[in-house]
Amino acid sequence: MEPEVTVITVVFNGREKIEGTIASVASQEGVNVEHVVIDGGSTDGTVEAIKKHARDIAFWTSEPDRGIYDAMNKGVAHARGEWVLFLGCGDAFASNDVVAECMQAARQYSLRKQRPAVALIFGDVRYDTGLVFRSSMGWRLLLRNTIHHQGAFYHRSLFDSFRYNIEHRLMADYELNLLIYRRRLPVLQLDKIISICEAGGRSAALSNRWRSIDELNAIRKQYVAPPINLFMSGVLFAKTVVRMNVLRSR
Repeated sequence: MEPEVTVITVVFNGREKIEGTIASVASQEGVNVEHVVIDGGSTDGTVEAIKKHARDIAFWTSEPDRGIYDAMNKGVAHARGEWVLFLGCGDAFASNDVVAECMQAARQYSLRKQRPAVALIFGDVRYDTGLVFRSSMGWRLLLRNTIHHQGAFYHRSLFDSFRYNIEHRLMADYELNLLIYRRRLPVLQLDKIISICEAGGRSAALSNRWRSIDELNAIRKQYVAPPINLFMSGVLFAKTVVRMNVLRSR
């Protein structure tokens, strides 16, 4: 039986965290979920941890890659599920039945609207600090990424013609969300926390803040008119300067 959902986890030297993520995916009830794990050639014992739980993993590999988005693309190539979700090493689902609940909500929505499956099902993500990232799909996406991919199920058909641009090291996932918005593809937003994630991340680090902005602006440039991109770039720059000054003053 083909899986309904493929969960892709990319990892590099995550021995202390990978087992918890594998266990969280394996614990999902009421839905056929497969787990694809892409390791970037870890040397800290991560591979041994993966092998230990190989029975719970549909596919895994360990080899050098060109960054997180290259690894995500490799995972997509092995996905068999109708839906694809990226769950980071160290992250976990919010409950043992949250994936089944999301799939049931999608089926009910499609029947009610009498239309094919939506392109994206998304909800919220809670950080390990207790803060909640409220994902949204609207005009604010023209400014920055407002969809957290650890809380997003992408229909696999999207990847028939899309792969993440590995030249973008921090924000390549923004492009798929912006593409969905600009093409007005149907989406389903759920008032539900889907996963629990570690706070921070590479794009949130101060040292990467300006590179993140440059990548957001470069991606947006492909999908909006120049005046809109210029305006949004200016707004994003101003908001970032204010935020960085606030952080430095603490």
